[in-house]
Amino acid sequence: MLSQLSNDFGKKQAALEQQINKIAGTQVNPGSPKQLGDILFGQMGLPGGTKTKTGQWSTGARALEELAEQGHKLPQVIP
Repeated sequence: MLSQLSNDFGKKQAALEQQINKIAGTQVNPGSPKQLGDILFGQMGLPGGTKTKTGQWSTGARALEELAEQGHKLPQVIP
């Protein structure tokens, strides 16, 4: 059962990564805070982005929750 769940989750993860790459228009590592910030605040120009002391966009839970609260919807590629 665990093996089947692992396989199912792996397929879903791959589908989500394809969706992310399609929305971004480039290959993105969704586990990379730097790449995520560059896409959301740099490329897509979503408001509210702040930079950390190192000059990278802040993509912590608080920053992402604020985006969600503002009602920013991303395009849906996979229904």
